[in-house]
Amino acid sequence: MILIYEGSHFRDPKERKKIESLFKDQKIRWISESMLDHTIDELLKAPDDQVTESPVQNAVASSLSKKVYPNKKHGNPALIYVTDMHRERLEKIPDLLDKNGFDDLFIAVQTPANQSWTLKELLDEMKKEQAYFDKRKVLESLIQAANPERMKTEPKYAEAVMTCWNMLRQPEFPERLLDMAIEMLDAANRDI
Repeated sequence: MILIYEGSHFRDPKERKKIESLFKDQKIRWISESMLDHTIDELLKAPDDQVTESPVQNAVASSLSKKVYPNKKHGNPALIYVTDMHRERLEKIPDLLDKNGFDDLFIAVQTPANQSWTLKELLDEMKKEQAYFDKRKVLESLIQAANPERMKTEPKYAEAVMTCWNMLRQPEFPERLLDMAIEMLDAANRDI
């Protein structure tokens, strides 16, 4: 089964049909904003008629959710939550979605831990993870922008660049240290 939290992304029926065609061999359950406080497990186990809602309920929930996630490109981020899918197919989902113009949504896979989370908690966690990886990309771009001549002539500059590069080689690094590294390298790159 695939849960699709519509966010602001899938309000258009054409967009819904397009995403449904990508997963036509899977059971899809559409989840709306009024379900933010339900656990993933509840959403997976509920009968279909208990997770659907009237257009009035959806409109009210939509106006409230704009306050919850105001900064995404489409307003409220959409989420595709996948259960029971072979790894090979699962790994192809991001490219499949990108090729079809769905580049501003979250993808989550069912785990024993996240089944007990509410939909809002899962979305919040996905936002935190995305912010962390965005910061890693910023640090990577700052390293790529490093001045090779300064690295040869300024040992402190070279040490700062290498320290940041070593940080990126780690699979995880505390976010506050990542913030400090970005600030330090950004300042060093501007300081000529």
